[in-house]
Amino acid sequence: MLRRLGIVVFVLAIAAWPVAAQVQSSAQGKARAEQETAAAAQAGKKSAQLASGSTFEAELAKAVDAKKVKAGDQVEARTRKDVKSEGEVIIPKKSKLLGRVTEAKARGKGEAESESRLGIAFDRAITPKGEEIPLNVVIQAIAAAETAASAAARHDEMAAPAPALGAARPAGSGAASGGLVGGVTSTVGSTVGAVGQTAGAVTGNVAGAVDSTVQAGTQPLGAGLAGVLNSNSTGVIGLQGLRLQSEGSNQTQGSLIVSSDKNVRLESGTRFLLRAEAEKAQPQAKQ
Repeated sequence: MLRRLGIVVFVLAIAAWPVAAQVQSSAQGKARAEQETAAAAQAGKKSAQLASGSTFEAELAKAVDAKKVKAGDQVEARTRKDVKSEGEVIIPKKSKLLGRVTEAKARGKGEAESESRLGIAFDRAITPKGEEIPLNVVIQAIAAAETAASAAARHDEMAAPAPALGAARPAGSGAASGGLVGGVTSTVGSTVGAVGQTAGAVTGNVAGAVDSTVQAGTQPLGAGLAGVLNSNSTGVIGLQGLRLQSEGSNQTQGSLIVSSDKNVRLESGTRFLLRAEAEKAQPQAKQ
């Protein structure tokens, strides 16, 4: 009897062995797949980081209006060119920059002291290949969309008065001389009229030149031609009524755009100059 029982147990053990082996193999395969997935996800994140203080340009993908958004809403921009650090491309051209609204406040009606506020913080980039790159950046400057800036530049060129030197060409002097000669041959009154006309033209040219100089002096520093951003640009360029509060900008509060006379609205295509910041060390817990 015991012998038969032993045989039965032996047969059952042999029959169960393939099943146990298959279960073990399946478990190992699952664990290996999870490890590979984690490794792939880790490989999808670039280890290289932007050097602190380096700047690069981005373009807003969709309009953001302080009157319509709320804290936590996503903000998306795109890089305008390759972003490099020490000769290495860290963020390729046309990568997505993803961030969030940190603060949104519309300007109250009839409130003289009320101001509109819009806070934005970008925290990661997604390359065209799907690689994710963490970011720690603040907004150093904001400029109008390039098309609007170009149109404004063309308008300024058309409206600009003629240069002072150009207005005082020899042709003008010739007219004055002619007036003098005519005055000698005819009447003294003609001479006085010619001199007065010449003096008036010179005065107008000088005033125009001064006005042109004053207008040029009001352009934001670092704006460049047609609102072109560069690494020295700061503040708001080409967007009237807005100002950028850079003090205290960080990943938690974001960079703050403020207006005292209208709601803050950034149109699609608005350009940002972003500056990389050093990661702040986390305070150690007290023992």
